[in-house]
Amino acid sequence: AYEIKECDWSSDVCSSDLLLKLPIHMNQVGDVVSAQAHNLWWIATGGSGMKVPAETRIFGSVSYNLAALMLLAASGILVLWLSHGASSERLLMLPAYQAFAWFCLTTRAHENHWFFALPLAALSLPTGRPMRLVFTAISFTGLNNLILHDPHLLPQLKGFISERCLFWMQIV
Repeated sequence: AYEIKECDWSSDVCSSDLLLKLPIHMNQVGDVVSAQAHNLWWIATGGSGMKVPAETRIFGSVSYNLAALMLLAASGILVLWLSHGASSERLLMLPAYQAFAWFCLTTRAHENHWFFALPLAALSLPTGRPMRLVFTAISFTGLNNLILHDPHLLPQLKGFISERCLFWMQIV
């Protein structure tokens, strides 16, 4: 099997083990709440997550990072609980749910970090309509997030898309 051993993080040329290194890498760079990922923390900061340090306290001694860690732990526990006695169809869906939960709940996420949920969701497409809807929703929200932060595409779209539509794209 093909395996690259190193990543050049500065140029985004990465290895086959990028998925495993992504959480570690994110904790080493960029200490912001959201690096343009339209997730829970982007919403909580009103879209200004790039300007809010991830260690900012949101209530008491709980920072964005600690809140994210607690929510991620809860989502992981929920997935493990749902896996107990689950059908093979549900077992195929759970990794996609967990991957998308990670994107939605983690701090320091970039707009392109939702990608790894897609192949996991695609594995369960044959299981039926619910997963096709999830796959469509993940695809739509991810593409929308990428469009909103593409430095070349968005200025061109502004001539074709109304400001109201762009506003709703940011909310989705």
